[in-house]
Amino acid sequence: MTVNDRVMYIMNAEKLTQKEFANILGISQPVLTYIASGRNKVSLDIVQKIAQKYPSINLRWLALGEGEMTNKTPLTSNNDLVKLIQEVEIVSNLSHSNLGSVITKLMKSINS
Repeated sequence: MTVNDRVMYIMNAEKLTQKEFANILGISQPVLTYIASGRNKVSLDIVQKIAQKYPSINLRWLALGEGEMTNKTPLTSNNDLVKLIQEVEIVSNLSHSNLGSVITKLMKSINS
């Protein structure tokens, strides 16, 4: 199962249409359609949106396909976020210069 498949799996598990899921994530329906078809890869921005809207989703599962779909406990600390970002960095090939801004954005989204 690819990361694209796992995003669509979340949508199906939540019993949402593509339109509903796209609205929840704040993305356009065509972007989600392209993810479903494999035309587009899942961006870090979409991973962030999923982390914000679905805090119980295990982002290690989402990004890497490892572990269970849901966390036993949601991310609650900077250390949890740093570990997650390091894992996502490997998958999405983020540069280290972008890492700080990604951590800041994730902290803001999780704390809001």
